[in-house]
Amino acid sequence: MANHFVLGNGGLLINFNGHANITDLYFPYVGHKNHVGGHLCGMAVLTPHETLWLGDGWESSGKMLAGSLVARLKFRHHATGLVLNLDQAVHHASNSLLVSVEIENPRLDDSRFALAFYHNFTINENVIGDTAAYLPDPGALVHYKEDVYLLAGARSEKGKSFSRWDIGRRDGSAPAGWESINRRHFANTAIRQGNVDSVLVLDLECPRGGTASGDYWLIAGHTLDGVTRAAREMASADLPLLLEQTHLYWQEWSNHSGRPPADVPPAWAEAYNQSLLVVRSQCDNRGGIVAANDTSVLRFNGDHYSYVWPRDAALVARIFLHQGLHDVASRFLSFCETITDPNGVILHKFRANGTLGSSWHGWLQDGKPALPIQEDEIALPVLLLADYFSHARNIEFARNCYIGWGRRCIRFLCDYVDPATGLPLPSHDLWEERYGVHCFTVASVWAALAQAGRMAQRLGFIDDAERCFDVSSRMRDAFLEHFWDEGTGMFARCLRTDGTRDLTADSSTHAIWYFGLVDVSDPRLQRAMANTWESLRIRTGTGGIARYRDDYYHRVTENLHEVPGNPWIISTLWAAQWFLLNGDQARWRELVEVCVARRNEMGLLPEQWNPYDGAALSVNPLTWSHAVMVETLGQAMGIIAPCRV
Repeated sequence: MANHFVLGNGGLLINFNGHANITDLYFPYVGHKNHVGGHLCGMAVLTPHETLWLGDGWESSGKMLAGSLVARLKFRHHATGLVLNLDQAVHHASNSLLVSVEIENPRLDDSRFALAFYHNFTINENVIGDTAAYLPDPGALVHYKEDVYLLAGARSEKGKSFSRWDIGRRDGSAPAGWESINRRHFANTAIRQGNVDSVLVLDLECPRGGTASGDYWLIAGHTLDGVTRAAREMASADLPLLLEQTHLYWQEWSNHSGRPPADVPPAWAEAYNQSLLVVRSQCDNRGGIVAANDTSVLRFNGDHYSYVWPRDAALVARIFLHQGLHDVASRFLSFCETITDPNGVILHKFRANGTLGSSWHGWLQDGKPALPIQEDEIALPVLLLADYFSHARNIEFARNCYIGWGRRCIRFLCDYVDPATGLPLPSHDLWEERYGVHCFTVASVWAALAQAGRMAQRLGFIDDAERCFDVSSRMRDAFLEHFWDEGTGMFARCLRTDGTRDLTADSSTHAIWYFGLVDVSDPRLQRAMANTWESLRIRTGTGGIARYRDDYYHRVTENLHEVPGNPWIISTLWAAQWFLLNGDQARWRELVEVCVARRNEMGLLPEQWNPYDGAALSVNPLTWSHAVMVETLGQAMGIIAPCRV
């Protein structure tokens, strides 16, 4: 089951499916490491006669509280009429999951109920050396290994802690915790090690026609003493008040980006605010901005998206910067010093702790040594730094970044140029499928050097500035000479290594105007964009714009006339921005509505969707999808100006 909602604070990130089961739990970094990994940590209601796992047999609905990262869920059991109301959040200032539960009993005569919370953890992504134990003080279950401790506790509305629990083994050598729930027998096991799971059971009294409530918490930390002290404090805390604090904090945070005007459609305002918060949940407090955190994609790729792609991260941070949210941008700029090598090269992708991520870009290309880079991933952090210098006006910080890593990257961009053409040398494209000289790469490198030249000049690095201006000026002329194809009325998406043009319609050519390489009024650009959007238009009921023509990724049909490729959120919103820029009210509104309609009830946007039934495809949420939603709606509502050079 795909992610249904996400809760986080930049240090602890938790994904949930539609049954409120935890599917992923990342700590201490966003996206690293995952201590659940797609397995389920679930919840069940124990009546005197049945065990009712949240899932089949329950009708559910939910929403995120307005302008915050607090989820409100309702579950109704068809057969018994029982209702569960859940409010939950990751506390904004501590790495704790908070869950407030209310049970309604409209028609069962017996008043004895219990809530069972099942923990299916795999600490540090493997089971070797895991331990689970009961701690009499403070009355909690703890799973731990090395420097990761996950401690769970619960209490009733009367302040009574749980008194039943079990610790099982998932390898068959002892009953598993979930089996204890189904058997309704709990041994109060003291401790087990290895492939362990656990369950705690909170007993409640809920008479017919009445309600009962309880609180549950899960605390993440680095030491046993740390989580134990936090649990003692939690046992006497007002958990609903902590949820309200978290709600108010995120409302205040999101209001700093500017409020949508009163006349904006409510669905647009909600999409704008919630997308801001979803993006923030994917941003680690130490600077990494993760592309997506969703282990369901492992079934397709054999890997996940829980990495920092410098391109995605820089574009997301740049959008936040233009929203006036400077902290995310400054933290990512500091992160760039960690990932930039001595020669100014930034490789494919990284974990949120700054270590190098997996890759399919090798150091050989056609049998010859080559840099395994997407050059736009070097250019866009530089562009972000130059924009930060202009917008945030934190001159000392910008200067330190310039000296610390930016200058190396700028010099690399100036050197990595074909002297015969003035264009960048070949590298991998932003879709990570082709090798050559790409339209998106040229536009991003040109923008980075043009802006970096202005920054260098103002910081007093005159030689750097002159070189940036010289290289970028020649590059713009070279682009128009080599990429424009008069016969098709298209800008090539790529110059192949054999010198031929790849004229496939591709939404990434939006970079030409997005970064300001070619003026929007240029007749060639107008003609090329009209041809591109028409070629990529989805001709089914869902609408939208494909990533590029004949896109294979998660393909659902071979009918390219009707579906040139699955529609993507980012490509559809890029087209919307183009039509907004050109004053075509009908087209941009239509495309915005298409994307707003793709949000689930909790506000998540996927990478792409099925062009026939609208179902989410690939990862959900995709950070970039939400960032471009913020950017597009922000432009449409007049909150931010277009982010062009």
